[in-house]
Amino acid sequence: MRALNDATIDAHSIPAPVVYDALGNLKLALGYSTHQALTQVADGLLRSLDTHDVYDDNGDPTDNAAAAAALMREAAGLATQIGTLPEEVQSRISRQSYNAPDAP
Repeated sequence: MRALNDATIDAHSIPAPVVYDALGNLKLALGYSTHQALTQVADGLLRSLDTHDVYDDNGDPTDNAAAAAALMREAAGLATQIGTLPEEVQSRISRQSYNAPDAP
């Protein structure tokens, strides 16, 4: 993400094929991979209640873990939505190309 931000900070133009490739990486990172990671972490947190001697100075550990897992699942759902938007953009520009300027 940092490399993409650095590469595009002063970009005056970015042709569609380059945007298409960048969006392919973004939809995986922001959408589907984030969804998977959040879901797996939520599941692991809940499993930890059975595998570790868990205590919570801020209330019932089961309730707090369940609430945290629910929030992660909500975030995972939003990540999936975010992942679909770059895919829609890709479909709009998938057939665009360009002629590279002649090099001096």
